[in-house]
Amino acid sequence: MKRNLLILAGLVLLLWGAWYIYHAEEKSQLSVRERRDFFKADSLTVDSIAVRYGTWTHLARRDGRWVVIFPEWQTDAAPNTLRDVFKFTNEMVLENLISTRAEKHRSFKIDSTTGSIFQFFSGGIPTAEFVLGKAGADFNHTYIRQLQSDSVYLARGDFQRVFRRVPTDWGSRVIFPVDSSQLASVRWISRDGEVRVSRGESGEWLVFKDRGQDGLPVDTAIFNVRLRYLCPLTIDTYASDGTGVAAQTDNPYLQLILDTRDGRADTLL
Repeated sequence: MKRNLLILAGLVLLLWGAWYIYHAEEKSQLSVRERRDFFKADSLTVDSIAVRYGTWTHLARRDGRWVVIFPEWQTDAAPNTLRDVFKFTNEMVLENLISTRAEKHRSFKIDSTTGSIFQFFSGGIPTAEFVLGKAGADFNHTYIRQLQSDSVYLARGDFQRVFRRVPTDWGSRVIFPVDSSQLASVRWISRDGEVRVSRGESGEWLVFKDRGQDGLPVDTAIFNVRLRYLCPLTIDTYASDGTGVAAQTDNPYLQLILDTRDGRADTLL
């Protein structure tokens, strides 16, 4: 009986030793030195970006500015968002090679169906292409792979906030990018009439409720609050396509006309 126990213990030690050696070799094969130059997206030469998060978003550089392109319209891209995308892409640090097997991709949500795809182009030629997977167990790492590679890496950082955006989240939310010091007048035109606030000769704000009436000093406490909303004027989000909501621009509830000191005039409905 004692001899059988010794044999059994020996077999257990032998199997444990084989398992340890195998996993040590596998870990040695997968471990990599930190890589800081895995993706390069030069903000000076990249002229278009394609992003697939749920659906595709296309961005392009037009006359020196970035725009988000929708099927029937386009809008300026958010400068801070583009700056973060280039920064996080170029400064990405890869710490570990997790797997080299394509069948493992789905478990990391990094396959071509569930992963988020990012492609940077210069003159139509891709300069960086990668797939972003799920966050790591500590939420301070993210699974990532090059688009044409099966190798899955663990990158340092949580990139979900920066990269995973629906199409309308890429657009700038500033629709009137003017400082209040540049504003010359504001007109509110509604079904009840028109109210105009303009700068006087000394720079003070005057309110006009009738075209023939002399201007009266504004209530600065109230008007300064409105100025903070107007300059710059930002929106919460863009209405998504397919909502079934159509803007009634022929008979608007309110027209807001903003004139600047340099002669620019913007009308918002």
